[in-house]
Amino acid sequence: MGYGDPKAKFLYCLTNCTPINQATVSQLVKKFQLRPFKLQIVHELNEDDFARRAEFCESMMERCNNIK
Repeated sequence: MGYGDPKAKFLYCLTNCTPINQATVSQLVKKFQLRPFKLQIVHELNEDDFARRAEFCESMMERCNNIK
């Protein structure tokens, strides 16, 4: 893991934010399969989004059922 590695930064941050030593933090991250993430807002949901998603799912299910 290099300096630019997101996992290394994640472990470094967890180690410095808690009174737990680095080895224990690494074990916990591995045991619970924790991953670093970056929150990213893409777009706002509209009122008709649910209906459009449901319609899309229904049409895709119909296509899948028609495949022989």
